[in-house]
Amino acid sequence: MVSRSQLAHAALFVVGLLLLLAGFSLLGQAEYTHVAELIDESDVPDGKSPIPVESLSESDRDVVATAIDAPGEAVAVQADERIDPFHYGDASGDHYVVRGDDYYRITTAGGGVLSGADEILAWVLLAFGTLAVLAGGLDLWRHQRRSA
Repeated sequence: MVSRSQLAHAALFVVGLLLLLAGFSLLGQAEYTHVAELIDESDVPDGKSPIPVESLSESDRDVVATAIDAPGEAVAVQADERIDPFHYGDASGDHYVVRGDDYYRITTAGGGVLSGADEILAWVLLAFGTLAVLAGGLDLWRHQRRSA
């Protein structure tokens, strides 16, 4: 027969696993976004040289083309798909590219580390999840040893 305390410990163990899953999923979702906007050549700030799209690597050109083909929409990529000459995270901002006769402002955002509250929440979930799994698992193990 399963006692109430065993059910409580099993529930604690399951909740702990769910908290761990939520924490890991928060930490694993870091994305880098690109939003493209068609601009006039005169909108390029002094001292900023637009990067010719043709000079980018093939994978970087693909990301830029996807952003340009979806103006105003955020195009998200993972860390290994970032555009090399662009800056992300705290150094995010506007970058300028030229494709043919068209000039674009590409605004980047995101970073490899979550910002502020999201990162704190992820670590809190991981900490409480670990404690719950250890506490629930240990108590279940003790119950199993006593009944054997």
